[in-house]
Amino acid sequence: MNTSYRTVAVLQRHLRRAVSLSSYALLFPGQGSQYVGMTCKLQDLPGTRTIFRTAERVLGYDLQSLCLQGPREMLNQTVHCQPAVVVGSLVALQQLEAQSPEVLSGCTAAAGFSVGEITALIFAEALSLEQGLQLIKTRADCMQAACEEMSGSMLSVVGLETEVVQSLCDQANAATTPPPKVCIANYMFPRGLVVSGGSDGVRCVEEGAVREGGVVKQVAVSGAFHSSLMSSAVPKLTRLLETMDVTMPRLSVISNVTGRPYSSVEEIRQLLADQVTQPVLWEASLRGILDNGPLTFVEVGPNKQLKTILKRINRDAFKSCISVTV
Repeated sequence: MNTSYRTVAVLQRHLRRAVSLSSYALLFPGQGSQYVGMTCKLQDLPGTRTIFRTAERVLGYDLQSLCLQGPREMLNQTVHCQPAVVVGSLVALQQLEAQSPEVLSGCTAAAGFSVGEITALIFAEALSLEQGLQLIKTRADCMQAACEEMSGSMLSVVGLETEVVQSLCDQANAATTPPPKVCIANYMFPRGLVVSGGSDGVRCVEEGAVREGGVVKQVAVSGAFHSSLMSSAVPKLTRLLETMDVTMPRLSVISNVTGRPYSSVEEIRQLLADQVTQPVLWEASLRGILDNGPLTFVEVGPNKQLKTILKRINRDAFKSCISVTV
């Protein structure tokens, strides 16, 4: 049995176990989950060809070749990896639809981490594929430009309470002048946070977190995402979103900024633009979905990062979580 058939067989077994639960929530990964070779096993699906052709037309380059062949350094650039992650997730959706359409018809909620939120909105038909790709292209270009304008970094801090990490950020901001300042950028899981901002301030937080007994790790990104260092991207995204025919999603889509479902088209436009400077409330987003009753989470896209995070939030939900990878 080749690898692709084994993947399908495993997926089908997991779905059969989950059939007793009445609904599903789809999770879409963000930047950092990409890898060279992604989608290689799903090239024969008709939807894959359509998605990549549309991506090439909108983006202006051959994303399919970049995903399949690299080079890795180019794929990992912000300007390329954000479209790659979203397109990879959309291709994984084609596999899920082909093998288990009942999951899509039974889906009641969707959430995406950072750029993955745009994937969720495309899936929920709030944005067309073309609009979503244009938004991702502009978002990635603007964030890449912001990284080049002002250097910054991100730091994972595990094992410390939020109040402790916030205090370390406050101390770093008081000690480092002038700005850019540091802030908590991602609320991942209990005692699991990511700090973002100017490199000097992030180093101060790192030193303080180690003293407090935290486990720290530099995040492999090119800048200080979800912080004020991305402010230059907001006006451009706002202008673009104002021109787009955004509609209310056909199912509940959770905003990274509020941790709650979107309630209006105006809120989608505003929060998608603001999202690049605001923290990702990921733990709150998943807990909000779980509060609405029993369901099965399905992570759709490259790698299994979101399932790993889910284990720190709700172990029962983690045990039933299905991964549909590319």
